[in-house]
Amino acid sequence: MPLALELAAVRLRTIGLKELIERLSDRFALLIGGNRAALQRQQTLMATIDWSHDLLSGQEAAVLRRLAVFPSDFGLDAAEAVAAGTTIGQSSVLELLSSLIEKSFVVRMPATAIARYRLHETMREYALLKLRDSSEQATTMKAFIRFYSAMCKVGEEAAQSVNVVEWLKRMDGEADNVRAALAHCLNGPDHAVGMSMVGSLLWYWTARATSEGAYWLGRFLERREADDSALARALYARGFMAMTQGDATTAQPLLVESEEKARALHDEPLLARILAVSAGVRVMSGDLEGARSQLREAKVLAGALDDAAADAMLALTEAFIALGDRDLQAVGRVYSEWAGRARDRGDIQTLSYLISMYGFSLLQNGQTETARPLFEEALAIERRLENRDMILYMLDGLACEAAMSGRPQRAARLLGAAENLQAETGIRLMQHMEPLIKQARETISASLGPTVLESEMQAGKRMVRDEAIAYALEEKKPLRVAGPPTKTSTMPLSKRELEIAELVSEGLSNKEIASRVFLSERTVETHVSNILDKLGVNSRVEISSWVARELTPT
Repeated sequence: MPLALELAAVRLRTIGLKELIERLSDRFALLIGGNRAALQRQQTLMATIDWSHDLLSGQEAAVLRRLAVFPSDFGLDAAEAVAAGTTIGQSSVLELLSSLIEKSFVVRMPATAIARYRLHETMREYALLKLRDSSEQATTMKAFIRFYSAMCKVGEEAAQSVNVVEWLKRMDGEADNVRAALAHCLNGPDHAVGMSMVGSLLWYWTARATSEGAYWLGRFLERREADDSALARALYARGFMAMTQGDATTAQPLLVESEEKARALHDEPLLARILAVSAGVRVMSGDLEGARSQLREAKVLAGALDDAAADAMLALTEAFIALGDRDLQAVGRVYSEWAGRARDRGDIQTLSYLISMYGFSLLQNGQTETARPLFEEALAIERRLENRDMILYMLDGLACEAAMSGRPQRAARLLGAAENLQAETGIRLMQHMEPLIKQARETISASLGPTVLESEMQAGKRMVRDEAIAYALEEKKPLRVAGPPTKTSTMPLSKRELEIAELVSEGLSNKEIASRVFLSERTVETHVSNILDKLGVNSRVEISSWVARELTPT
């Protein structure tokens, strides 16, 4: 690092700082021409690393270059799956990895219960050059794709089980590696594998990144070269996500095409799910009779199956139809019948959806006291799942309950927090929400007046997500402290801002961060500006200092 800084400083005699930053993607060609009186290995960045690399054994060098396919940190299981091969068995990878850590070629991430490793960006670029020069690049990438494809399939099964929270957190840590796998598959010979991967991540995209999931599915669906089973599942996943975003127009043709392929394949579990989701889309379009017809067929199919995902979709759609009918008794019956099953399975995602729909049905019928604990339970579940879309609905539900219960200030703040989250997620609210929110606004405005209403809503919009959830659940929160934030103060940054702050601390440019987190460079610039404002600092160096102080365990 000191040598890299020295060589970069030399380049500043010739080019500007912005130009230097833009050219760091080719740092080995850029960072040359150091002190000519120094040893040769200290005159260029490449020569320095070459000198150290030449001291490695053949097996150590092979593991290092194979690990370069990971764009982010990785676990031991991933390292063993990808680095093993030819003369290196999986059982040998741990010892070779330990040696690379001792020699500072690989870094172990600090204070993690399950060990995670990474290559510094410069070392990774160097190792990638070595991998490209070897005859191993294709086989190493195949091992990388194979590992993450298997992980995605396991995750699909975990979505409706007690392991869902653990799985979501695991996927959070692997998101950049999965993105790299998908990007590799998109335009290459592994397109069909990528299609299968992106479809199996349905519940991850729904909980974490609906817009990103829609993007990846859309890109893969531009080429219809996958086998019909993977294609049908990808179409279903894209249609499902469109439905959760409130976009029935986009969802319907995708689900129709998916249904045709599932029927041709005689894939009854998939067909049952598709029909259930299609019925939900018909509810959104106001076609309740068509929805009931599709639901009946789905029930017949699912009756002969033992498929947790199909059962979940049937329960949710039946409740959704009853909610569209404003039939409290019917929603309550579905809740009583299916909530217990979801609890027994540990399927807290389905449970939360059922709880919330029952809560909204109670609100429709003016039963606010009964609705409130339901929304609070669902919100507590969604906080564990970190599902932004459902957190938004729960904030709105509790806002409506507060307005109907005579707590206008609280209702206004919750509506403001919900509006802020809606802008972040970009989803359209389901139709059953519109009259409830309209009524809540009218009630609050009549009580507070337009000026106070706007002021309270702005206060809600200034809350970060965790603050809004704590406020909604009426939890006591720690007092804010003056000066820079400390580990005991309220976290000032959102989850996305934290992610970007950590990447800033790694020395990545906005362009590199944009590529890493799948955002536009302009959006990253906006996030960095917001981070500077929230932390009360003036430079990226100060962001890095804050990350080191606040996020590094003591």
